[in-house]
Amino acid sequence: MVGRFRQLILPALSMALFVVAPLGAHHARLDAGLARSDFVRTARSVGLPWWRIVVTYALRNAILPVITIAGIVFSTMLGANVLVEKVFSWPGVASYALDALLTSDMRRCRVLFC
Repeated sequence: MVGRFRQLILPALSMALFVVAPLGAHHARLDAGLARSDFVRTARSVGLPWWRIVVTYALRNAILPVITIAGIVFSTMLGANVLVEKVFSWPGVASYALDALLTSDMRRCRVLFC
């Protein structure tokens, strides 16, 4: 059981880098901009607690761009999944899809992508 977990660490970390890096960088830029925005300063001046400002005002405005970036990252992650499966010799859905595309097997491509 421990051996299987050790074999999973490196592929999982390499896949996590494709996801965490763009989302974290974009979210950090959003947080810095939202902290200085007018509606957050107004909510602070009214005397609302910080958790209410974050949940009600800042999170609501910051979550939409993060969801958009998550969609872009998801498509990138599918391509990265092919790379990780080929490098670590793991058969999986990405390798199956790549083999179907390379052999022009449209029946398998329709099953995978529809």
